[in-house]
Amino acid sequence: MKQRNIYVTMIISIVVFSIYLLKMNTYYQNGILEGSDGLRFTGKSILILIGVMAVSNIVLTILSTIVFSIIDKSCEPKLMEDERDKIIELKGMQVAYATFGAGLILSLIALTVGWSAPVVIIMIIGSMVLAEVVGSIKKLFHYHRGF
Repeated sequence: MKQRNIYVTMIISIVVFSIYLLKMNTYYQNGILEGSDGLRFTGKSILILIGVMAVSNIVLTILSTIVFSIIDKSCEPKLMEDERDKIIELKGMQVAYATFGAGLILSLIALTVGWSAPVVIIMIIGSMVLAEVVGSIKKLFHYHRGF
């Protein structure tokens, strides 16, 4: 059951952030992200992105759990985590933090070489999403490997 939730979360993150990037690229091409209004617009769009990702993750995780429980009668939701689940979670978080740290450093380098602030902010958010996906892949690797 945990693996299915990881897949759902990962797919939602990739799809929602890809749509966000396409919209923001259009705004960037049209010059909407220029100046202080561009920073304000970027901040608002990121807050909306966070809300959409959170709500879609919650709703689709619940729906997928219900659907998979109906399809697979033997699949009962596991309410307690054992040590194996906790260790796998920690290994995924370790890789996610390293990925985010590298993305943050690259974003700061981009800022120092003259990239605009809205683009750098979007890069930081992108590194967060990438960190989540990489951490999820690491967790799935350990679940499939057997630990």
